[in-house]
Amino acid sequence: MFTSQVSQVADLEDTRRHYKMSDADFALLNPNTRTCPVFRTNADAELTKLIYRRVPVLVNESTGEDPGESSS
Repeated sequence: MFTSQVSQVADLEDTRRHYKMSDADFALLNPNTRTCPVFRTNADAELTKLIYRRVPVLVNESTGEDPGESSS
């Protein structure tokens, strides 16, 4: 479980700020670095995951996959 944009202890109780990230989510959102993105809310995290499921990363350095490259 992650949270962000917390400036006071009371902010931790705001469940809208809580979001989950699985290993698969890290691979989906940042396949090249596997770094953790920061979101303001759970809704932001879920929306970003939906987008990345439909539109892949431009170049996946580990697989060499480049969806923007056309095969000739």
